[in-house]
Amino acid sequence: MLKYFEIIDAEPSTYFELNRSYDEDILMFAESIKSWAPVTMKSSVSCIKTFLMYNNVEINPRTKYDLRELCKGPRAISQEWIPTRADLKKILSYGNVKHKALFLTIASSGMRPGEAVRITLGDIYLDETPARIEIPYDITKTKEVRTTFISSEAKSYVNQWLKVRKDYLKSAKSRSTLYPKLEDDNRVFPFLGTALREMWHLVTNKAGYDALDERNGKNKKRHKMTPHKLRKFFRTSLSDAGIPFDIMEALMGHKQGVEAVYRRYSPNQLKQWYLKGEPNLLVFEKPANQEDIDDMKNQLETLTKQMSSIIEFQKRITTAKLEDEEGIPIITCTLFSPGSLVIILQYFPINLSMVLSAMLKQ
Repeated sequence: MLKYFEIIDAEPSTYFELNRSYDEDILMFAESIKSWAPVTMKSSVSCIKTFLMYNNVEINPRTKYDLRELCKGPRAISQEWIPTRADLKKILSYGNVKHKALFLTIASSGMRPGEAVRITLGDIYLDETPARIEIPYDITKTKEVRTTFISSEAKSYVNQWLKVRKDYLKSAKSRSTLYPKLEDDNRVFPFLGTALREMWHLVTNKAGYDALDERNGKNKKRHKMTPHKLRKFFRTSLSDAGIPFDIMEALMGHKQGVEAVYRRYSPNQLKQWYLKGEPNLLVFEKPANQEDIDDMKNQLETLTKQMSSIIEFQKRITTAKLEDEEGIPIITCTLFSPGSLVIILQYFPINLSMVLSAMLKQ
């Protein structure tokens, strides 16, 4: 609010006592913060609109339209960079079981980071294949229940994490002063969103992914590699696997995708589509049949090299035949390379000079 009054050059205490044009004020404010990130700009303008409404100020419909256009801004301020499987493997190699369980869960489920730290032990079904997560409506952005899944390797690390989770909570409770920890916290990942971001930046910085996004305008401390990039990895990986667009949208929790998928697909169909795309979501493990595929590739490469050698060898062969008066072969000489002569005798004894002489005539 202080920024608003600073930009329009007005005093808060007397603002509504003067005969001002509030439409011009809010437009001036919106124009001055165009360099801010779109989400920040939109929320700031919305705050001012609410403030004016509560003070019985009605904004002109044309002004509302202009504000919507101003708040659109560019589609994204941050540079678009999508991590690969190799990137994530390098990053998570610097993490412990807690980091791997949390970030592989996000990367293989498409969940928002904020959703991942709010799911409870009762929301995840690790006895199923693939492991299923039922995200409650009150923690989703769209306020709708949705289903998603996690990969086999994420499930493995989650099971490992659950074995040490109680010990972690006991230790965290004794160390925490600012935000008291509860030993009976039933969340799978009992962390705050800020803690999640700190853990992510810890492993990304160690792996050398600590670059800042210089195009972020005012917020220049924003990392290129944010936890949200894990959702980008999820979308790209499933897209490469040929998973339908609406399936991806639903698993990620986009409103239109959720509505479309639950009308068109049964829970079992949704699971089967996920299983089809799962191999592309694995970071540390190879797909179940990957070793067979690798062996076949190696065998194919070996056969290709052998065929190339045989073809090259055939190009270097020169053959000469010596026949008798009736055309019956007497001797065959094959010259593989200069100075290398292999003689196959059909009939002998035979004069070698006759053979060489016949070859020179060929």
